[in-house]
Amino acid sequence: LALDKPVVGVSTLEAMAANFPCANRVIKPLMDARKSEVYTADFIWEEGFFKRLSDDRVEAPEKMLEGVSEDTIFVGDGLIKYGELIKDTVGDKAFFADHFLSYIRASNVARLGQARFKEKGALDLASFTPAYLRRSEAEVNREKGLLKNC
Repeated sequence: LALDKPVVGVSTLEAMAANFPCANRVIKPLMDARKSEVYTADFIWEEGFFKRLSDDRVEAPEKMLEGVSEDTIFVGDGLIKYGELIKDTVGDKAFFADHFLSYIRASNVARLGQARFKEKGALDLASFTPAYLRRSEAEVNREKGLLKNC
């Protein structure tokens, strides 16, 4: 903001999925969201282009697995907790990526950000807010009356 530089947003899940250039399978990054949920989305490489198949979402792992019917690469720390469930549910359609591919590469973020900037331009930093997929624990507790306004 101080340097008046343009800014674009890149999803963490999208950046993680970009670790698999030209994969011939659906790519499903999973991040442990705690509370028996995962953050996830679906991506694929199609005709040399990276394509988003679903929005980022937070849901129970069982629900996330309901639509898996084709070969899918699973990647992320969600595999630690839900790997057995995935294998039991999806079987030989599930391919688990090595843990080091769960790390986001700055080069992927830069490439995705550059493409986003060309397509949509920069964000308005005066009104920009991060995209949270669920409310914070404090917001939930305040709504339940467990926290008092200060």
